[in-house]
Amino acid sequence: MLKKGDTFSASFTIDNKIYTGFIDIFDDTNFLHTNSSYAQKAGFKDKVMHGAILNGFLSHFIGMSLPVKNIFLHSVQIDYKKP
Repeated sequence: MLKKGDTFSASFTIDNKIYTGFIDIFDDTNFLHTNSSYAQKAGFKDKVMHGAILNGFLSHFIGMSLPVKNIFLHSVQIDYKKP
């Protein structure tokens, strides 16, 4: 049972397998995510990782890392402060 004050943590690494897997599954080949030159011209240091990948990690954390198994997300709000 979860109680107020409990803390949990997990680490996730976004590697090339995650990156290419997301592109393969969702076919999101927008140049901001796939072309370094384009992303740099748009003001970024390099390609920008797909923000929706974070939802997968959140889903895994809630569904698999917490000790309660009858739990699910109703909604998620993510603000990208420094994409």
